[in-house]
Amino acid sequence: MPGLRPYTAVCLVTSVFDAKDGKGIRENIERISSILEACSWSEPKLVALTEGALQGFTDEVDWIAHGSIDEARYAREWAIEIPGEETDLLGAEAKRYGTYILAQAKATLPEFPGTYFNAQFLIKPDGKPFAQPNGRPYIHCKNLVCTLVEPSTTPHDVYDRWVEAFGDGLDAFFPVARTPDIGNIGSCICAEKNALPESFRALTLNGAEVIYAPAAIERPTDIYEAICRARAADYCCYLLAPNVGRHYLDREGKRVGFATGGGHTSYLIDPLGTVIGRTSHETDTWIGGTIDIEYLRDLRSRIWYGPAAFKVEIFKKLFDGSIYPKDSKPRSRAEVLELRERIIQKLVEEGRLSAP
Repeated sequence: MPGLRPYTAVCLVTSVFDAKDGKGIRENIERISSILEACSWSEPKLVALTEGALQGFTDEVDWIAHGSIDEARYAREWAIEIPGEETDLLGAEAKRYGTYILAQAKATLPEFPGTYFNAQFLIKPDGKPFAQPNGRPYIHCKNLVCTLVEPSTTPHDVYDRWVEAFGDGLDAFFPVARTPDIGNIGSCICAEKNALPESFRALTLNGAEVIYAPAAIERPTDIYEAICRARAADYCCYLLAPNVGRHYLDREGKRVGFATGGGHTSYLIDPLGTVIGRTSHETDTWIGGTIDIEYLRDLRSRIWYGPAAFKVEIFKKLFDGSIYPKDSKPRSRAEVLELRERIIQKLVEEGRLSAP
């Protein structure tokens, strides 16, 4: 049986406007369409969008400004459905260029009415969302949010209900899209990459070969690059890490733009941690590189580190018990601070941390 052919993957770095409704989301998709057309000559088989590419960061801006939001209203009026009108628009672009599209959006799930998640999904070249064997669309919901900034719900916030709906295996929290032609695709979002290398280990052990890791506001460029390269090298995977371009806030009807990502922070990295694509522009550009799944599979069969070297028994104690309590979603920034204080105090009392 012949192996998979190498293919071109691109990361789009686009300006984003904070959308209040479907009209604003469509405006952002039109910009995505323009940049995709500009790079279509490279015949990409996989296109990765940045975080916020569809909606901007409306809920996060309001969460910071007001200390809380009406979550049910945001879920009803602003979050998208997968599949839905917005995925149909992206699907038209995927079909036009014969490519897969990886995207992120704040989205609702039918199993959890009244709330929304920071979700990633995959559109196929036929224009439809990629579906898992059970028929559900491939959706990864962000497991770790920066609660002082992000009000979206995580699976851990509704843990018991999540397990009841989807089970408690790797597929429930770290799903992988096993495609026939571009390899096995996993996803993590922003802080999941920076703060939780365990996310990459879980994805790798669940079969991921290409990991989509879009980001927004990040730490200084040199540190962020080191993190991205280390994640790809440590877990022997391709990493697509598009950062957001210029972010436009709505201030009394006037758009004010600034470089959220700080520039120089979009990467395409190979399984050895080598940067094969990067950008020094903060907005409206793209980077590309070659993904060779057969090379990765051969490399994984020969390297001394990686999945074959995971000595899981010695790490089990690390994950005994609980630190951040499940089913405890804060409803305001004030609750975030209170919960954080309780957790830190508990860790000090247990001797895990030393008080200043």
